[in-house]
Amino acid sequence: MNILSDKQGEAYRLMSEGHNVVLLGAAGTGKSFILKGFVEEQRKCGKNITLTCTTGIACSVNSEVVGGAMTIHKWSGNEDGRYDPSEIVDVVCNNRKYHDVVQ
Repeated sequence: MNILSDKQGEAYRLMSEGHNVVLLGAAGTGKSFILKGFVEEQRKCGKNITLTCTTGIACSVNSEVVGGAMTIHKWSGNEDGRYDPSEIVDVVCNNRKYHDVVQ
């Protein structure tokens, strides 16, 4: 990807290095553009990518862009907050989706 601002390029580089990244910005700032390019590139390399969002609306938008997204709560198995904070680590670590993504 070569049409990125400095901050977009930094986010892309961090994601490429395996870091978890939170992309924040107003509408039209390139969040979906970066995600689409990154996910396409990684999938071509055989990587298993899971996109999580903090809201259902963000998931709807990004699902159209990258072909699938889910809230962090759904991905972690803590969908409705039913678990005590002391239980959440066990719930996440024993979740199949977690093991599919950890590489």
